[in-house]
Amino acid sequence: QIGDTMGRLAQKFPVSLGVLGNLSVGLQQLLINVESDGNEGFKSVVATRNQAMKVRQEELIASADERLKKQWDARPMAPARAVHEIQSALPKNAIIVDESITASIEVQSMPFKEAGDFYGARGGGIGQGLAGALGIQVAHPDRVVVCISGDGSAMYSIQAFWTAARHNLPIVFIIMANREYRVLKHNLDIYRNRFNVPSNRPYPFMDIAPELDFVSMSKGMGVNGQCIEDADELKDAIKKAIALKQPCLIEVVVSGKQ
Repeated sequence: QIGDTMGRLAQKFPVSLGVLGNLSVGLQQLLINVESDGNEGFKSVVATRNQAMKVRQEELIASADERLKKQWDARPMAPARAVHEIQSALPKNAIIVDESITASIEVQSMPFKEAGDFYGARGGGIGQGLAGALGIQVAHPDRVVVCISGDGSAMYSIQAFWTAARHNLPIVFIIMANREYRVLKHNLDIYRNRFNVPSNRPYPFMDIAPELDFVSMSKGMGVNGQCIEDADELKDAIKKAIALKQPCLIEVVVSGKQ
């Protein structure tokens, strides 16, 4: 770990080696050493890791394809089907900003080719998706930016709609609305299993009721929107939204926790 102050070294995680120094200079020197001809051992480690990552990605895509086949005709539409339709509508230069949370495994199985085609959060923070898409669009004004968010996570920074309208940022916001904090339900299941505490009690305060009307919220902040429930309509809706070259919202009604 490289840190520019003593207080940040090993502050959150134990490290085997902590180095105090300037981050920019340190990273530049690290890159020079990694790329040097005398570092074949390190390059071999990197190549092995990259191959393992490639295998894991292939397995992820295969499992996503299997889920898609099983859930193709599900009503309400399954997140896997929604992501498939999104992928089929994207132009080659599109950037995906992801905070779909429980659908992220589907989004990450999309065939991204280059660094910078995908942005998402690391860790357990929620609320960066809609807001983060603003910065990505400003940084890449010549590319199509599509933001995919869950409905629960969208509410953390819903005012991003207003900023997109104020600065006319042509982002296509896609909110996957399952009317629940689904990731919290999954977490509760994990905790119950971990401590062997079976329960037939419901998930307290984890359903979004009354239902949120994202189309009305977006229009109230200057962004036109529509709600899609039929998977067969989603691809054309996204293409039309991209062609408008202005901020748009597509609320997609998807199935909840199975």
